Amino acid sequence: MIPLCLLSGNQYYRWWVTEDILTLNFPFGLTVIALYLFCWTGTIRSFIHEADQLFMLTQPDRMQSLKRYSLLYSVIIHLVSCAVVWVILLPYWVRIEGWSISIWLLTLVCTILFRFIISCVHKYNFLLNMQFWKRLITHLSFIVISAAVYSATLLLLIRQHTAGYCLLLLLVLIMSVLCRRITRFQRSHLVKEAEFECRQRGRMLSYILGGVVNKKRIWRRKNPYILKMSNPLFTKRSTSSILVETRLKAFVRDSSQVNIVLQYLVIGAGAIWSVPWWMGWGVWLFLTVGLVVWMSQYYKQSLQESYMRMFTWNWRDVQKAHHATVVLLSLPSLLLLVAVVVVSLWSHTR
Repeated sequence: MIPLCLLSGNQYYRWWVTEDILTLNFPFGLTVIALYLFCWTGTIRSFIHEADQLFMLTQPDRMQSLKRYSLLYSVIIHLVSCAVVWVILLPYWVRIEGWSISIWLLTLVCTILFRFIISCVHKYNFLLNMQFWKRLITHLSFIVISAAVYSATLLLLIRQHTAGYCLLLLLVLIMSVLCRRITRFQRSHLVKEAEFECRQRGRMLSYILGGVVNKKRIWRRKNPYILKMSNPLFTKRSTSSILVETRLKAFVRDSSQVNIVLQYLVIGAGAIWSVPWWMGWGVWLFLTVGLVVWMSQYYKQSLQESYMRMFTWNWRDVQKAHHATVVLLSLPSLLLLVAVVVVSLWSHTR
């Protein structure tokens, strides 16, 4: 980490003192889209799964305190992550876009509020008992409305229009209302989260127990494959393939892990792009080692889950599944980072 921080700091300093950054000219629409997608990477950490549900049902005061602490923790995470991104992009905002410090701070506050609001709406929509198509329509409507409001707020704040400040105050009001709604104790919400956790464990158990009977794959399905997430991934139903399938589906279904991977890719791509071209492959190798170690630790920790300890696993099958899981989870991210390295080399050598 120390050499990477030194190289990134050197490149960050060069962005301020040299004219290289002035050659960058991204359309403002792409910048707004990238920032809006960054707002969707935020989550609301819930400590409900880590507590005793029966105890929390009998202690509503403790339940409210736990929800307040989870919201406070999430606000701090949003604040730190947005501040880091805005500090990294500060040379671009100031030297190319010509923003002042006041506009920079206002856009930072707007993004923090919007990221937290999107996380709260996503969390609250999950807690509602709605059908799939109703939840899908709600999500799509919210995406369209939130994208329009975020773009309009940024443009008005950059132009220092009065309507921009009014929209910013409206975001603060919406954030306070959502915080009050989420922190309010509702037994149905707690039961919903506990039911979701048990359903996820049941799916993992069905994947494992489904390997006892070797079923033939059915190629003609009534539903599209994307809506049929319980189908087996491998034709050969061995113990190692069952373990690999369980870990892959558990990882993809965990939104927090997916968000961490996306943020890791963004930070890794920025690090590759910021260092000199001859150091690109070195940074890629460093990121590869970190990603492989992270996936290996995830696999080892997942074996300690309660539903995994219900079975006795052969050591050789565990090791074989370990290697396959690490490769399959790391390969897409590594290929994307390779593409970033190739584009960086091409841009520096042309």
